[in-house]
Amino acid sequence: MLIFISIFLLSIFLLALRKILKANDQINCLLENTPYGYLFLNHKLKIYKINQRAYQILGIEDDLKQKQLSLLHNHKWGPSILSVVEQTQKTKKSSHQLFPLSTEHENKLEILAKPTLGKDIILKICEITSEETHITMGKNFIASASHELRTPITIIKGFAETLKDMPNLSSSMFDTMISKIISSSERMELLIKNLLILADLDNSSKLQKNPTDLVSLVNSVSETMVNLHPSIHIEHLHNKDSICLHANEALIELALVNLLQNAIKYSPQHHQIKVTTTALEDHIKIAIKDLGIGIPSEKLHQIFEKFHTVNKSHSRKLGGAGLGLSIVKTIASKHSATISVESEIDQGSTFTLCFPNII
Repeated sequence: MLIFISIFLLSIFLLALRKILKANDQINCLLENTPYGYLFLNHKLKIYKINQRAYQILGIEDDLKQKQLSLLHNHKWGPSILSVVEQTQKTKKSSHQLFPLSTEHENKLEILAKPTLGKDIILKICEITSEETHITMGKNFIASASHELRTPITIIKGFAETLKDMPNLSSSMFDTMISKIISSSERMELLIKNLLILADLDNSSKLQKNPTDLVSLVNSVSETMVNLHPSIHIEHLHNKDSICLHANEALIELALVNLLQNAIKYSPQHHQIKVTTTALEDHIKIAIKDLGIGIPSEKLHQIFEKFHTVNKSHSRKLGGAGLGLSIVKTIASKHSATISVESEIDQGSTFTLCFPNII
């Protein structure tokens, strides 16, 4: 009897094992025939499964044992993958980010991290072509612009209808509503102005550039900012009395205004801002440092995207729509320059423009 039961249980076990192996084979078949790369990480962030497409997208050639030890720390995409994974671990929710594949191409790497019922994480990665990127960006742009315009339009319409239906309002209530209508109109005007600037920059194939004294321009913009915001103090550090930059002066001025306004907007009441201009043999740098609230590390790579704001409620309160830094990045690109940022929470941020020193 015991032998019969043992044989019966063994048969059930073998049948279950066969089904598991068959299901595993089917999963492996799906993974190897999908256009997406998949990585499976355990709770120690060690890779225990990876498909061939992930090898191709990430350009991995070493064996699995090496990847388990080095990929997330030493591979070129390691920090990007880790930033998405850490966000998922922190929130216990799926997280998603886009990264440029290279400076030469517009293709992007999309990384999606999804937590499992246990502590494992499934990573899905795929390469998005420039055409797909443009379509996605276009859709996101329209959706974001519509969203940003909807709020001030709703406020203006609501208060206008109230003024029409209730003509006998008290003077204080009337003044409050008019003030709200004006501020909403100004916000909408600024948004449309920035959208037109971005459109002009995107459509301009060649800028008119002239020798521009960067020291004089920085001092002039700083003086304007101090006049508008008397509580701020701007310190200047120039390694030369005059620094000549071959540029479109109006656009460089706009970039400086946007960066200084950002520094003021996200700093304490008594703003301390340092502007450093450095001219070296092969490049010219402008660094704007504030002592403000800082930017979370996982948000740093997104802040130059159109309509991206680190803190939406804070930005909405201050009237921002997330276009200022996108304009700065576009201006930098038009001058073959780069824009970068270093930041720590509650320690402030430093934005650096780096131009090639070409006359």
